[in-house]
Amino acid sequence: MNDKCTIAVSIVTYKNSFAELQKCVNSILASTIPVELRIIDNSPQDHIRSICTPEVKYTFNNANLGYGAGHNIAIRKSIENDIKYHLVVNPDVYFDADVLEKLYEFMQAHSDVGFVMPKILHPDGSLQHLCKLLPTPFDLFRRRFMPPLQYFNKQNEKYELRFTGYGKAMEVPYLSGCFMFLSTQALKKVGLFDERFFMYLEDTDLSRRLHKYYKTVYFPDVSVYHSYGKGSYKNLDLLKYHIKSTISYFSKWGYFFDDERKTVNANTLKKYFEAISLTSTDQTNDSKEAAIKVSIITVCLNSDQTIEDTVKSVFNQSYKDIEYIVVDGASTDGTLDLLMKYRNQIHNYISESDKGIYEAMNKGLKLASGDIIGILNSDDFYYDSDVVKMVAEIFSNNDIDCCYGDLEYVDYHNTDEVVRKWTSRPYTPGLFRKGFHPPHPTFFAKKELFEKYGYFNLDLDISADYELMLRFMERHGAKSFYIPHVFVKMRSGGASNRNLKQIIKANWQCYKAWRINGFEVSTATILKKPFSKIFQYFYAKN
Repeated sequence: MNDKCTIAVSIVTYKNSFAELQKCVNSILASTIPVELRIIDNSPQDHIRSICTPEVKYTFNNANLGYGAGHNIAIRKSIENDIKYHLVVNPDVYFDADVLEKLYEFMQAHSDVGFVMPKILHPDGSLQHLCKLLPTPFDLFRRRFMPPLQYFNKQNEKYELRFTGYGKAMEVPYLSGCFMFLSTQALKKVGLFDERFFMYLEDTDLSRRLHKYYKTVYFPDVSVYHSYGKGSYKNLDLLKYHIKSTISYFSKWGYFFDDERKTVNANTLKKYFEAISLTSTDQTNDSKEAAIKVSIITVCLNSDQTIEDTVKSVFNQSYKDIEYIVVDGASTDGTLDLLMKYRNQIHNYISESDKGIYEAMNKGLKLASGDIIGILNSDDFYYDSDVVKMVAEIFSNNDIDCCYGDLEYVDYHNTDEVVRKWTSRPYTPGLFRKGFHPPHPTFFAKKELFEKYGYFNLDLDISADYELMLRFMERHGAKSFYIPHVFVKMRSGGASNRNLKQIIKANWQCYKAWRINGFEVSTATILKKPFSKIFQYFYAKN
């Protein structure tokens, strides 16, 4: 390592603890790579000057310019002095001596990265979940003001990408501003902090702009410690700044109509189920397609208005090792004529009378020869062409028995209009008692699971899917995997939610499902199931 300074560091202070700041400064100055440290002081008095050693360049503003504006003073100096990387760091952060050198080496090896953030830990060593999707207004309102209910918790888990485990490097559109290791070349292109944000969301805005042109990467091979004070939860003035910045952010980028946010977030979620390899020494985009066969079963009866969307969504899948089975209940409308158009692409086809939807599904299950089986009803269709590919890769790379994703209920006639969004969550034992169950149209399971634990229970004519998942997961402990991606669009008006009478009947059958499987269950447990879905209507608009 040569002695030329390739990293500049800036700390913006405002009435900070001397002890906390000193710990941060000592971490920086102890680095194994040469750095230029600037402290930009927004405090009303220059008391901090007294702890600044000759190695520290100190700027006293004699006014509180704001967090981003303060850092911009130092960043402009870095650009002016042709310093390649600039670290924006909070005064309540500290780290080991080799952290900056490792981040420097990572950036040197990945010229397409504009911003890297290490693993951020609390002082007690626990993980801070600071990798996020681009926020919606509901995300920020929920996190700050809503109680910790199950529904809000699972939305937050998705927003913070907790399902990834935070164990591997990944590209994330919104990384925390507490430790921003930045390429000055990237900053020249996208601009510095937007000084309209006095404090809060200036990091969201800059991270988003960088992500548009460069990779913004979480790199857990190194870690730093952050006290994470959550000031706006304790101080009314800081809360006002937070609200003002939130309004500024969404006024800039869009409140509810932000197509870029929607695309970026969807692509980010999807990316984690494809091969990602960003390491300190190598990067590869190679993707290995899973060598497993997937059977898709569609059951139908007089579905000529909708089934063509269903079959086309199967045929349009990018994953090709699919066995498609259609079980028709002796339709009398134009369903059979539509199916005959695609006869050569349907691997197995039956048209005969049955005793209901679940008997038809069981017929399909007995015909299926795939390693993995999914069921797609004739009112439903896959959200995009990569759903089955994601499922196959998850089964190929993980020791699991079943997996599931998210679902959108759409208007029967206008399938672009989302009326309800079912965002699921990772399963843990006992979660069914809290009202949880996976959206059945998104549920894929190993064939051997059906062979070992049985098919749909025909005594339950509208809730046998719930009973089957309860039996597999809660009773027999099938190992599951949640993929936070919309799998299926489902037209509103299914058998279990068509009217109040059907809803009551469906939940009574859910009660019976528990008893069938030998569980004691309270009325409260059953009521949690429909109650947990109320918020799905609200979230559909965000």
